[in-house]
Amino acid sequence: MSISTLPDRALDRAYLIPRDTASIEDWNRRRHLDLAAMDAVALDTEAFRVMARLAYEPNANRRAWLIERRDAVHAERQRRAGRAHRADPGPTAIVWDRPRSRPAPRSALNVRKRGGLVAL
Repeated sequence: MSISTLPDRALDRAYLIPRDTASIEDWNRRRHLDLAAMDAVALDTEAFRVMARLAYEPNANRRAWLIERRDAVHAERQRRAGRAHRADPGPTAIVWDRPRSRPAPRSALNVRKRGGLVAL
């Protein structure tokens, strides 16, 4: 065993990044579909382990996934607390309390051209 593989092994022992082809559980973890089934203690543990791995991860691709995972854990915590996450505000609808009025007809007096009114 070389010294260069030791950090990766140590990082994998702290938090193993899932592979898509390893199992269905890893596929679900890779897409953060497992977070809704976790209880509060498991979710807190997941957040701690993700941050620990993120602090020492040198690989940019793995760091990107870890940041995505950290944000997904945070969003799940916010959802359980009853607050919407800023990145995912949820479905929104526009409600009009009165019918929209039609725009004023265009005439030579209210048409702007290059910053000024059009002369007749």
